[in-house]
Amino acid sequence: MINMKNFELEEYFLEPLERRRDLPEQRFLGTEYENFILVSRPHETLKYQPLPMNGKPGVYHLLETIHEIDQQRGVQWEKKYENDKLIGLLNQQKQSITVEPGGQIEFAGAPLASLEAVQKELLAYYRTLSQAVEIFNGKILSFGVVPLYPLEMIPLVDKLRYHVMFPYMKTVGNWGQWMMKASAATQVSIDFFSKEDLERKFVFLNRISPFLTAVFANSPLLNGSKSEYLSFRGRIWQDTDPDRSGLPESFLQENFKLNDYIQWALKASPYFLNRDGKDIFLAETSFEKLIAGEKPEIEVSAADWKEHLGMLFPDVRIKQIMEVRAVDGLMPRDSIAVPTLIKALIYNKDAFEKVYSILMDLPSKNFSIYRAAAAKEGLHAEVNGLSFAKFARQFFEIALSALGSAEENWLLPFFEKYTKDGFSPADLVLKKFEAADQDIVKWVETYFAESSLDFLES
Repeated sequence: MINMKNFELEEYFLEPLERRRDLPEQRFLGTEYENFILVSRPHETLKYQPLPMNGKPGVYHLLETIHEIDQQRGVQWEKKYENDKLIGLLNQQKQSITVEPGGQIEFAGAPLASLEAVQKELLAYYRTLSQAVEIFNGKILSFGVVPLYPLEMIPLVDKLRYHVMFPYMKTVGNWGQWMMKASAATQVSIDFFSKEDLERKFVFLNRISPFLTAVFANSPLLNGSKSEYLSFRGRIWQDTDPDRSGLPESFLQENFKLNDYIQWALKASPYFLNRDGKDIFLAETSFEKLIAGEKPEIEVSAADWKEHLGMLFPDVRIKQIMEVRAVDGLMPRDSIAVPTLIKALIYNKDAFEKVYSILMDLPSKNFSIYRAAAAKEGLHAEVNGLSFAKFARQFFEIALSALGSAEENWLLPFFEKYTKDGFSPADLVLKKFEAADQDIVKWVETYFAESSLDFLES
């Protein structure tokens, strides 16, 4: 049995530091984009429905189609199966395409140092995805929460962990099943270059995360109607398994240490561990208790610790990178703004220090209020005299100055369209929903007609 003491648990996070150097060409960004895929059923009551898992068209077959299209372009994907179902594609560039619990398609990009490379990668992926869904007249919907249909219409991916998680979610919150099946995110991962660097960046990202939710809010519709939230995805995360998600106050403190994250992670349970091909379900037993030997028949390992860390869902997650997870799924043309903003604020030391100073002046006790206000009101929120709109403009302007003329065009269009005037994408969605007489089918057809992929030709 591995003696899982704190310093050994810490080793996993810090192991990559020997290979990293804090140089411009090694300050990497990783991006993830999740999308809903709809299929047209013109003769049924609800014209647009979730893509089924099986058959043609179907989620698993969509991955086969992506594989075939990219193979013709010289991109070689390795197929990943579970229960004889194709659930993922991997390649040597460290990119992956996987299926989330409700059939959401997730693209995880390679670690890249330049925004130009990030945009090029984004374009290549969406070209392939749009070509693949066009074969069956499918549609790509880029939103934080699926706006058209109820949860029960969405099938569940045939993957063991999801079949374990889905019923369990009902016991630990009201919205966990919606999180699994009906939500989608835009995520960014960044590197750290020392233990101290990790700790400061982590506090920074946790403190700015509610404001990122507000800036990029893009889920104001639910079940064909207004949800009364600009980011309903943000609302979902306020009531989803509190033992493994959220924004713990210890993560906001200037004296935060990596061990604080470790202690928090130890309190959560792994959903299950696999031993000799057999799955042992452990949803009621914390990782800490497993290490302490509460179940002596189970010997936990470093591999179990790594797997466990990937099944935690805080707003900012630490693995061997840090993942920013507080942003809704966005239209492709808006997506590049997220890694651009994160790069400017995290990797530019002057910008980091300016915004860090502002963030640290905010009382940590207010962040649960900020988080709730961001989901409800987006940039229209004001909490104890703090205007979200003014603060967002301030840190965007700092970011734009840090980027300079060579890179500001990756962020400036989003700023000019939304943040400069105190709006988020959700505000534009609601405006167009009103123009469509609050008819969800009429609205979504306008959305498709305007095409979230028109930037591919620019």
